[in-house]
Amino acid sequence: MTLRTILAFVATGLVVLGLSAALFKVAMEIEEEADLTSRWHAEAIWQISQTERALHRFALALRDSDDFVTEGAIYMGQGRMLPEMPIFGQLRLGHEEILNFGRQVEWTGNAMRAGNPEALKILLAEQSELLSAIAMEFAIRDDAYPDLFISQRSIFHRWFVGLLTLLALSSIAVMALYYKNAELRLSRAEEARLHMERLGLFAAGIVHEFNTRLPGLRWAFDRAIMGDPKKEAASAYALIDHMAELTGRLLLLARGTSHIRSEEFLLESFIERESVSFAEILGPGIRLESSSCRGTVVFDPVQLRSILSEAFANARDAMGGEGTVHLAYGRGRLTVRDTGPGIAKENLELCFEPSFTTKGTAGTGLGLAVIRNIVSSSGGKVTLENHKGGGTKLIIDFSAGET
Repeated sequence: MTLRTILAFVATGLVVLGLSAALFKVAMEIEEEADLTSRWHAEAIWQISQTERALHRFALALRDSDDFVTEGAIYMGQGRMLPEMPIFGQLRLGHEEILNFGRQVEWTGNAMRAGNPEALKILLAEQSELLSAIAMEFAIRDDAYPDLFISQRSIFHRWFVGLLTLLALSSIAVMALYYKNAELRLSRAEEARLHMERLGLFAAGIVHEFNTRLPGLRWAFDRAIMGDPKKEAASAYALIDHMAELTGRLLLLARGTSHIRSEEFLLESFIERESVSFAEILGPGIRLESSSCRGTVVFDPVQLRSILSEAFANARDAMGGEGTVHLAYGRGRLTVRDTGPGIAKENLELCFEPSFTTKGTAGTGLGLAVIRNIVSSSGGKVTLENHKGGGTKLIIDFSAGET
């Protein structure tokens, strides 16, 4: 994980924690206010019931001509306390009714001092109706909005669960981003490694091909000195041109440009044009049978020359310099078969591994590896198998078949 990613994650965590602390404080304030309001509400309901009880006792004493002064004093004290309760001003529940009730309580005190029982009865009846209306409003509000006076602790709990979920999702997102970046870096490193591996294999293949052609080039110059210079010089120049083309392809590959340049051409014309070069590789004791090579190929002619040169060199070494190489083509498949002793079954796939060779110190193990690298780069496939009639068969399936 990079330093920038760590700092971004820490900054995000601090912001979330700061926001959480602020919302926690707000939730606690809401909870305290709700608890206080709930206590006020409960106290107001209790005081209303006590006031109704005192009013009822006062009305009974007044009706029975008992000592209503004492009951009246108790009711006056209870009635004056009720309008002063904070719940009525805080939530404005029954606010107008409670103010009217407070005024009537004062009128009741005036009627008591004036000794007017009839006026007291009228006032008490009105106040009884007011108290019933106030009690009903409280009951209706409590039933209609039950959450209004419930502790807001559940709000904090919901917020806390939401915060944990947010932190979990943020952590998952950061870890996913980290692993995605790590996977991308590994992918890029793997691509770079494969590119360097292909580059190294291709370079080794070119060195291998140079070594394969240097003896032929040396023989061509020797024959030119001893025989016809013009005739032998043409063969030497053909080898030199091919080596120059291979060098140019290596430079393209080193710059990151594909070294495969496919084009459409006739296979029989190509073999005829390269027959001298192929004969130099196979040697005088090996005959090339290519009468079955007919059709159009879509491939890189330079790379096809390299493929066949490597295949012919392997066939020459396998046959000990004497025998026949059969070349056949059809439906996008090119087959190179020799008449040598074949290859052990357990070594057929190992032959494509770089540095694996059955020739001992005389071999480099690069020939078939180079062939597979070239063909697979163009989307093709290479297999190796033993022929039933003896010898080895190299099968090349091109990505584009004959047309």
